[in-house]
Amino acid sequence: MADGIGWEAPDSVARRRRDDIPLSVHHVIQRGNNRNYIYENTRDKHEFLAILSDAVEIHGASLLHYVLMDNHYHLLVRVGEQPLSRLLWYLNRHYTIYYNKRYNRSGTIYGGRYKSYMLGEQEKLYSTIRYIVQNPVKAGMVATAVEYRWSGHKEVLAEKGGGIVDRRALFGYFAPEVALALKCYVQCTESDNWSPKIGFATIIDRAKEAEER
Repeated sequence: MADGIGWEAPDSVARRRRDDIPLSVHHVIQRGNNRNYIYENTRDKHEFLAILSDAVEIHGASLLHYVLMDNHYHLLVRVGEQPLSRLLWYLNRHYTIYYNKRYNRSGTIYGGRYKSYMLGEQEKLYSTIRYIVQNPVKAGMVATAVEYRWSGHKEVLAEKGGGIVDRRALFGYFAPEVALALKCYVQCTESDNWSPKIGFATIIDRAKEAEER
């Protein structure tokens, strides 16, 4: 049933789809309507991240990574028992309400339904993490990924953690120890000679080599 702002609430008895499998990881992409901006300024981005944090907590999910561009966003989400569709309905609906009220407008701000891709292989997971981190660099917005403010990259690199990215869950896909996992993550996201086909073992080997230098 449509809610008047361009979103339909999930069915009360949702069908068990592939993207709703508990603990599955998904790359989510949502673009603005006609590729228009969905964030006009830093206040909008702060508000979006606050709503995203609530959405993840309420729906028992883990946010593994994110990047906010001006007219779209990318999320890397590990779902819990509740379906991904419910989390994204909550996120997009509440942000649309905020945006419309702030800018005295009505209707949807998004260009249709979000796209989501389940990542069942580590190779795809690594390449997606790198893609999300490097998105602002590829767009010419910054020279290096760490310079971009509206990404989970700085949160992951921070020694004390913090932020809305679940570092523990993310690092679990790289190595059992936090220090080594962080080095593996840096190899995956920042190394110039990285390839999605190098494999998990190679990422660890390269991280250990860098540590020994």
